[in-house]
Amino acid sequence: MSNKEDLDTFVRNLHKFPKAISDMVKNDWNKNTVLALSKATEYVPKKTGMLEGSGYTVTAKTGANGITSAFGFLMPYALDLEKGERDGKTITVRTDINRKAQTGYAKKGTEESAEYFIEDVKKAISRAFGGI
Repeated sequence: MSNKEDLDTFVRNLHKFPKAISDMVKNDWNKNTVLALSKATEYVPKKTGMLEGSGYTVTAKTGANGITSAFGFLMPYALDLEKGERDGKTITVRTDINRKAQTGYAKKGTEESAEYFIEDVKKAISRAFGGI
């Protein structure tokens, strides 16, 4: 009886798969990274819109440890708003401009997008092993 390929093992071994499979996973991963950034942007505290407009993504890369990508915001206060504190003092987030605004906006966007990353990798596993 053969062992089932689990999600973690598949992702860690992605760099060993044919380029077509690896490229498909990376393209889906990049798409989902943009989606996570978009979701996070929905929860960004807004005053002038500078933080909201400063979002960026880092293209997915595969290696022995799996696949990585990232998104972030370029404003110097972005991390303070994410953590909800500055210099040990709690930041109060105003919701008069964006009613969804909250601290932890990047984490929330990532959590809301996680299922899409997993579903796309599962599809890639099916395609990869269906072609063998």
